[in-house]
Amino acid sequence: MKIVREQGVVEGVEGGKAEVLMEPAAPGSCNGCRACAVGLGEVRRLKVDAPEGLESGSKVVVEVALPSVYVGILLLFVLPIAGLLVGGLIGEAIANRFAAEDGTETVAVVAGIAGFGMGLLVGYLGGRKIRAGMPEPRIVEVRKTEGE
Repeated sequence: MKIVREQGVVEGVEGGKAEVLMEPAAPGSCNGCRACAVGLGEVRRLKVDAPEGLESGSKVVVEVALPSVYVGILLLFVLPIAGLLVGGLIGEAIANRFAAEDGTETVAVVAGIAGFGMGLLVGYLGGRKIRAGMPEPRIVEVRKTEGE
């Protein structure tokens, strides 16, 4: 897990939560994690716990935890493909043992599709568990605005 600090401007505070408009990274300051590519468009907003005295218009530094890109690749691609292959091999073994010669391919394909679905399900549930264990974004610094 990687911890990134980004700057933003508070758009509003309501009910102990601040809505922060995140600023785009300055050219050359980015470490290339590509986390910004996940958002739609360039505008990103976060809802974070607001410290006492935070006002709309304040500049803040927000700390955000990012999961490993490799874990995402594993969950999204490797597990479903492995499930497809293992399911197909198991289906073929079962068909060769119990089914007639005509149905071997059909059983293998159906079992492969079921294995693919199981891989997707395991990846989805694993991703949810990882996201649930990650710390929430938080404001770590409130910077003075130029008018103060």
